[in-house]
Amino acid sequence: MAFSKGSMLVTNQRIAHRVINRCRKPSDGDILVPNETISILGTTSVRAETPENFEVTSSEVSLLIREGSKLVPN
Repeated sequence: MAFSKGSMLVTNQRIAHRVINRCRKPSDGDILVPNETISILGTTSVRAETPENFEVTSSEVSLLIREGSKLVPN
């Protein structure tokens, strides 16, 4: 078994009206899910040694923003 942590980014606004998902091999930042007044962008997958002490890093946030802007350029 291998441990992996995943991070998601929740926006303060609804960015799209429908789910947007990339059709490619699974990678980081592949899906944008609108929900009520927010949107959820995810996810990352980072291998971990243990299932403890998972923190979202600023580089993961930057990665999700960069990949999300490819899904919704505006």
